[in-house]
Amino acid sequence: NKYLSKIIDFDCNMIFAPVMTYNCIMILNKKGNELIDYVVLEKTSDIRDSLKKATFNSIHTSDLDKDGWLFLPNSVKNIIGKIERFDNKLDKQIKTGIATLRDKYYIIDKVKNGKYYKILDSVEYEIEKEMVRPLYKVSDIGDVNNIENDKKFIIFPYDDNRKKPRPLSQELMKINYPLTLKYFEAIKPVLDERNKFKVTEYYEYGRSQGINNTGAKLLYSQFLGKPKFIMCTDDLALLCNGFAIYEDERLDLKCLQRIIQSEVMDFYIKNTSYSIEGGFHCYQKKYLKNFSFPSLTDEQIDYILSENDETKLNSYIWKLYL
Repeated sequence: NKYLSKIIDFDCNMIFAPVMTYNCIMILNKKGNELIDYVVLEKTSDIRDSLKKATFNSIHTSDLDKDGWLFLPNSVKNIIGKIERFDNKLDKQIKTGIATLRDKYYIIDKVKNGKYYKILDSVEYEIEKEMVRPLYKVSDIGDVNNIENDKKFIIFPYDDNRKKPRPLSQELMKINYPLTLKYFEAIKPVLDERNKFKVTEYYEYGRSQGINNTGAKLLYSQFLGKPKFIMCTDDLALLCNGFAIYEDERLDLKCLQRIIQSEVMDFYIKNTSYSIEGGFHCYQKKYLKNFSFPSLTDEQIDYILSENDETKLNSYIWKLYL
């Protein structure tokens, strides 16, 4: 009905501090507005003064997208359009991590002499190595150049079908993995407390998401101050508390990593996503899915991979888009 007249977006300013809440003011009227005035306030220590000095921009109601409203000047919208214009989009490469709904009961507590153990009420339960997969808790990764330091291991009670892993039956577990089954029997009451959903076996993960994702990938957290995509070449490694961009045939993963860690991605996210206190922006799939990258020649790929001067590399990548 075009009732929206004006929006004042306080962005990451905590106007009700110490209460952590993000706010905006919407002004509506029934006259039918063809233009909407808007302002996004920068981080400030004086909200009142910032409001007095606020300079509003306008956007046509017809320019609002049903998939999400972007209140941006035309100059910025034009750049966003150029960044999204290529056929190669990140959409199909972005995957979520696993969700056991009881992580601490699945993540291995101890590795000793090549054997894996879970500890429950001071009792050590050995877990067969065939039942274990590497795991990265993305939010805990410290050294992005040596992620092995943060590698964990998790019980993976599924078969080895990469496309559609199925939970191993209790009958098969009794024969091949009796140690793991003994542990699961000990924690069955805890696993049964999870949200009720249709399962084949009680020890499968709380949700099926992420269990069939394999291959080299770039790991990243939901909220980042700057683009940071962490290389993981372990095909079978699972992830949680984050997302991953998986390699496909369109572009070498190392080259893609340099592109999406550039100023182009930083500009894109800051103008299409939302921010939280501390200067962090949201990198959920819905904000990354339309980011695109051009089809590159071997010469262009070689340059992107070899250029160590960050300023030169950013300039080169910007030219590919603009």
